[in-house]
Amino acid sequence: MLLEVLLAVLILICVGAGIGIALNLGESGVLTGQAAWHHYYGTWIGAKGLSDKIAPVVEGAANLMASFGLPLALGVTLMGVFISSFAGTTLDTAVRVQRYVIGELAYDLKIPLLGSRWIATSFAVVTAAGLAFATGANGKGAMKLWPLFGTANQLLAALALLVVTIYLKHRGGQWYLVSAIRHLMSESES
Repeated sequence: MLLEVLLAVLILICVGAGIGIALNLGESGVLTGQAAWHHYYGTWIGAKGLSDKIAPVVEGAANLMASFGLPLALGVTLMGVFISSFAGTTLDTAVRVQRYVIGELAYDLKIPLLGSRWIATSFAVVTAAGLAFATGANGKGAMKLWPLFGTANQLLAALALLVVTIYLKHRGGQWYLVSAIRHLMSESES
């Protein structure tokens, strides 16, 4: 969770300060500061495509790397590799976890055929592809699950804060109040 927080802070720095450094629009010129920020965030970015959502992170990080002396093109390339690697490892982990769940369910339900790692993996991939293409060939069917993922992530964070609060309360002292207040604040936000 701490690494996830660090990643979130880095992304905020990239899309905030990094974009403000300079945004090269080609023949249209270069935007800096608030003008660069409003280029990406002047409209509701959630309605745009995936490339418009990733571009501020890539551009911002490349600008930050350029301020340390790396060529801008190298920064864009590195960020492209990082984002692709992040997506690839996330997909690998998701399929692996789904395979384990299918294997355990197969064991509990006494379906030995689904217990095979090859068949369980194939089942996981086929069902994920079915979900991705459930709304058509555009592959956006899985985006129906995104709000559910966000909800589960917030519930997990609230549970972690609750566990930390209980642990600190049992240790004694007043430090538990810090996580308890944050837990109450997160409950009121949702």
